[in-house]
Amino acid sequence: MKLLKNLRYLNRLTVILGIILLCSCNLGKGSRLCSPQKFYDLIYPVTDSIVHFKFLVSNCGSDTLVIKEITSSCGCHAINNQFTKIQPDGITIISGKIKLSQPNKAGNETHTLAIRTNQQDTPIHFFKIKVIAAK
Repeated sequence: MKLLKNLRYLNRLTVILGIILLCSCNLGKGSRLCSPQKFYDLIYPVTDSIVHFKFLVSNCGSDTLVIKEITSSCGCHAINNQFTKIQPDGITIISGKIKLSQPNKAGNETHTLAIRTNQQDTPIHFFKIKVIAAK
């Protein structure tokens, strides 16, 4: 259990560092989705069948970023995205839950989220979420 506590602490630290990075990143013209990372490892007890996640995205561009759609690779996600428009230098949280395909079993599952935006050069952004079920 001490390992799980340490890993959760590191996940929180990553989010804090991400906020600092996102607040200082006006990179260019147009809208631009930015995130401190595109891969997330979530550590949960093997007894959980539903895993909750949250991650930050921001608009590093100079125009309003519109999140048009969020889809998952397996359809096993429930996405809670209340903010579809992000102003320049604005931040929002993408959150949801994943229903595990093999609850009560140790191991890994990897899921992909696709976020479709109005960004001209890269309208679709992919995020990998790896769920690690630990005893």
